[in-house]
Amino acid sequence: MPYKHLSTIALALSLGLTTYAKPIETILGPLETNDPVVDQLLDSEAMLRLQHIDQCGINFYFGYNPPFSRYDHCLGVYALLKRYDAPQKECIAGLLHDVSHTVFSHVGDVLFDEEGYQDNIHAWHLKQMGLGELLANHNITIEEVLPDNEEYKALEQELPTLCADRIEYNLHKAYVFGMIDSQKINKLLEDLHFENDTWFFNSPKSAKKLADLSLYFTEHFYGAPYNLALMQITAQMLQQAMDIGLITSDEVHFGKDLDILERLKTSEDPIIQKGITQCSDIHAHVELAENEDYDVHIYTKFRGIDPWVMQEGELHKLTDLDPSYKKRYERIKAHVAKGVKIRFK
Repeated sequence: MPYKHLSTIALALSLGLTTYAKPIETILGPLETNDPVVDQLLDSEAMLRLQHIDQCGINFYFGYNPPFSRYDHCLGVYALLKRYDAPQKECIAGLLHDVSHTVFSHVGDVLFDEEGYQDNIHAWHLKQMGLGELLANHNITIEEVLPDNEEYKALEQELPTLCADRIEYNLHKAYVFGMIDSQKINKLLEDLHFENDTWFFNSPKSAKKLADLSLYFTEHFYGAPYNLALMQITAQMLQQAMDIGLITSDEVHFGKDLDILERLKTSEDPIIQKGITQCSDIHAHVELAENEDYDVHIYTKFRGIDPWVMQEGELHKLTDLDPSYKKRYERIKAHVAKGVKIRFK
C-alpha cells in the first residue's frame, strides 16, 4: 500500500521557510505553540536531530517501513497534551521525551543491553545537548521536564494503561502505515478524555479501535521476527564499528541515522558488511526456529493496551467489556511472553 508521511519539513519548504513554520502541522491538525520556550526548543540542536532519527530504527532505510521520525512523534505528543490542557512543564516534558534516543532508536536497548536505555540516560542527555541553559533562561530546570515525573499522568503511565506517548505512537504509526487518516484520528479523539489522572473513552467501539492497533503492531511489528532480527544485526554492526574505531560512543548517542549508516555501508570490515547484506534482504537471511536449533532467543515488550471505558458513570477495562478483545489480547500477550527464536540462514 502507498505510505503516507506527514512531513513538517515539507510544510516549511512549501511555505518558503528555512525553519519550521509555526503553527506546525501534526496528525492532530495545525499546532500553535504560543510559548517562547517551546519555539526555542523546536529550533534547538537536540530537537532538530530527532528529524534524523527514525521511530522504527534501521528498518526504513532498507525499505521495510515508511518514514516516521522521532521529531514528528514528539510534536504529536506535545500537540496531544496541549489539546487536553496539560500544564506547560508536562507539555515540554512530552516534547523532549525522546531526545535521548540513540541512532536507530530502540537499537540502543540491544546495543547497551538495557531495556529503556534512553529513559535511563535522559537527564544526562538533555544536559549534554545544552538544554539546561536554554530552559534556565525561562526559569525551568531539567528535573522539572523529565517524563518520569510522578505528577505527569497525562504523559506517561504504566502499560497497559493509556498515556499520551502510547496514544500518539499507535495513532501516528497507523497513520504512516496508511491504516487511518487525520479525520478518523480526530473523530476517535472526540471520544477520548483525560480526567482525574486517567485517560478513558466514552465508547467501547472507540476504545477498541485504538486497542486493536496496539495489538496489531505488537504482533506484526514490535514482536515480528524480521524487526527483532534487524535490531540484533544493527546492534552487532554498531558494536563492531565502535570496537574498530569506525565510530565513537558519542556518535551513537548524539549522531544521526544516515550519517552512521553511510559509515557502515562504506566500511570494509567483514562483520559489518555481513550485517549490511543481511539487512538488505532480512527475510532471506533469517527464519523462525521451531525447536532448540536457534541462534538467538529474543524477548520483547508486550505493548498491547487495555483502555478504560466510561459506562453509566463507572470506569471499566475494555477487556471486561469485550470478550473477543480480551481473548485476542491474552493470546498475543502469551505469545510475546514466550519470546522469538530466530535462526540466521
